[in-house]
Amino acid sequence: MMPYRPAVRMVPGPLWQRNLRKGRFIPTSRWDKIKAGVFDQHGLTCQTCGKVETEQKRLNVHEEWEYLTDRRPAIARLTGLKISCWHCHMIEHFGVLENMVRSGELTQQAIDNTVEHFCRVNKVGRDEFNEHLARAKTEWAHLNQLKWEVDWGEYAAVVEETALKRKQRGRRCEEDRGEEDEDQALYHWPYLHSGEPW
Repeated sequence: MMPYRPAVRMVPGPLWQRNLRKGRFIPTSRWDKIKAGVFDQHGLTCQTCGKVETEQKRLNVHEEWEYLTDRRPAIARLTGLKISCWHCHMIEHFGVLENMVRSGELTQQAIDNTVEHFCRVNKVGRDEFNEHLARAKTEWAHLNQLKWEVDWGEYAAVVEETALKRKQRGRRCEEDRGEEDEDQALYHWPYLHSGEPW
């Protein structure tokens, strides 16, 4: 089996939304700085197919993950970030592309053009793509059954720092809410006059 590049590597369901770019694990402002650093380093060129774009918004900073399934729980390890053109990115996330077409957000032409891009870059035909896609979907179904831990790689310290800050901020908010509740209870009519909360 030939290693394709780009290749269909759909993210296992249990790992959806577990990424740097959605603002859940690091602030969006921090992601924007990381992304800007990747563009500063590599310019406006897709690191997979070599396509050069004129605008940054036409490119994606793609998270590269490796899946270590020989242990329990399995480990999803972030191994790096790379610049991808739209088609290379959609090949990696082919399931997302199919869902966007099903929902009417994109047309079937998006799938056709993406498959043509895969075939052109990898120098294969549509049959090879279909075989590759079938294998990728079988692998994806298997990976969906596993329990996962995430190893953020070189970004682990940033993710941990963000989690700690959010936990501290949450604790302060809970303390503030507790004091507000006490203040409101003190001035609630039945509590003030009877000494009982109701």
